[in-house]
Amino acid sequence: MARNRRTVAPNRVLLLAASEALCTLPEEIGCDDCSERLPAYAEAAARRRRLPPSLRKVADHLDRCRDCREEWNLLRKSLRTPARVRGKIS
Repeated sequence: MARNRRTVAPNRVLLLAASEALCTLPEEIGCDDCSERLPAYAEAAARRRRLPPSLRKVADHLDRCRDCREEWNLLRKSLRTPARVRGKIS
């Protein structure tokens, strides 16, 4: 019986997600912690300061997690957008 493409793709996504979760070491942070620390990471990156250990863990997580990297890229893009474009009220 031929496999339906729709059933193969979700299985692959699930396998990749499980693989990422299983590859997390005890000293690494997960997606929730990464997401919570992104504003501080963005501030440190903008000021080009040396990252403290807690934010180095964010950088390590971003290197290996595609979803968090996409969130980081969206945050960086929004920070580069002028305030008037974002709808800031003067």
